[in-house]
Amino acid sequence: MKKTDNMSLRIGDWVKGRTHDGEIIQGYLEEVNAIQGFAKVKVIECDNKFRRGKTIEVLEHWIEKIPESSEITEEYIGMLIDLALLTKDEEWFMELALIYKSFKSSQQIKDDLFYLLN
Repeated sequence: MKKTDNMSLRIGDWVKGRTHDGEIIQGYLEEVNAIQGFAKVKVIECDNKFRRGKTIEVLEHWIEKIPESSEITEEYIGMLIDLALLTKDEEWFMELALIYKSFKSSQQIKDDLFYLLN
């Protein structure tokens, strides 16, 4: 990972990177200590399933901010659903589940049209 500008990382930012064991992580920042050069990341995705849902400490230069996107994708909604489950926010989960269902319905319509046209 390339060195990240300390001033650009803020609590709540979505980040990706590696742990000291080389595991690939994705999550959001819970704490940033620019003076000491570390950050605490709430891990949402990791190739080590036992790290998911845990807060870990990593060196700041091992992570980078995930660019914000105005496009809402099925994958993004899935990540938010994971976050709603982790925070036990039932109302938010239900809202996200409806959005996710609309993505699935939309995909089914596209699949049906493709089948009919071919």
